[in-house]
Amino acid sequence: GTARNFAIHFSMVSSSAAATGARVLIIGAGITGSMIARLLREMAPAGSVEVHVWDKARGAGGRMSVRRSEEGGVTDTGAQYLTEADGIDAFQRAIYAQLAEDQVITPMTAIVRGTRAADGGGKSWVAPKGMSSVSKSFLTKSGAHVSFSRQVKGLRLGPSGSGEGGRRAWEVDVAGDEAQECSPFDAVVLTMPLPQVLALAGDVLPAIRAVPGLEERLASVQYSVRYVLSLFFHRDDDTARATLAKQGWDCRYVSKEEDPNVVFLSNCPAKRGVAAAEPPAVLVHSSVPFALARRNVPPDDAGVKGELIASVNKLLPDLPPPAEVRMMRWGLSQVRYPVEGETGAV
Repeated sequence: GTARNFAIHFSMVSSSAAATGARVLIIGAGITGSMIARLLREMAPAGSVEVHVWDKARGAGGRMSVRRSEEGGVTDTGAQYLTEADGIDAFQRAIYAQLAEDQVITPMTAIVRGTRAADGGGKSWVAPKGMSSVSKSFLTKSGAHVSFSRQVKGLRLGPSGSGEGGRRAWEVDVAGDEAQECSPFDAVVLTMPLPQVLALAGDVLPAIRAVPGLEERLASVQYSVRYVLSLFFHRDDDTARATLAKQGWDCRYVSKEEDPNVVFLSNCPAKRGVAAAEPPAVLVHSSVPFALARRNVPPDDAGVKGELIASVNKLLPDLPPPAEVRMMRWGLSQVRYPVEGETGAV
């Protein structure tokens, strides 16, 4: 959703918290969770809200995460760049301006072959240190207490009086032996994909079912699936560097006529404007049909990896073998069909 949606929605949370000194838990340290944490910090009076952000991953970013090689190569595994939506307003523009002032993002000068209608016609930005740096910047400015490798399994409403102001607080069940560390929270914001929300144990599903038709609306949301291949080369691999430089593009959207398995290629260092400082690295996104047809095989299946490498070799026949290949699967990638009638938060 848009930053304005978050601002309007969570100003109500922060106004209530200002009077009660509430503890707020945000589950998910991706772009959504980190942005909400920052907005809560900006809206609430100093010291009136204690914000915690938890994520099951080892670092921030969510679907804007990065992969790194031993020699310092970097690939953006999810979102590749930010594009200002058509009709951007002053509130949203100020967020981009602050990120640019902090040198988290810079104007995108990369050459893109092919088009993607969803990008819109606005200005595009890249993150020189990788897309996860956007979430990290928001978290730093939020002053939130951030914990990684902490997976929430369920949420339960405690007894009356367990929260501030006599309200019922949320008690959190986490994987492993961390339950004793989880004090009650007065508000919990869920920013994970909806199938994970609906799978939470405890009182989340009963609360959703208390709103007529909400469970059905949430369950109707559909996500795409795709594989991600990161090809890392040695820093001194001049052949790889020269091969990529002569392509005439830094990012390439691949049509299904060119190859049915691959939909996107990125010369990642060149895309981010740091080609001279980093080892060569290529990011590959599979097509959704390719991933859907293989969604029941292990996410690190060697056969799938081989098929994608064969497609890369067809598209880039002069590219030498990489020093390191890493593959992952986004089981819940981009939202294909959102909650009808909602534009960011429910």
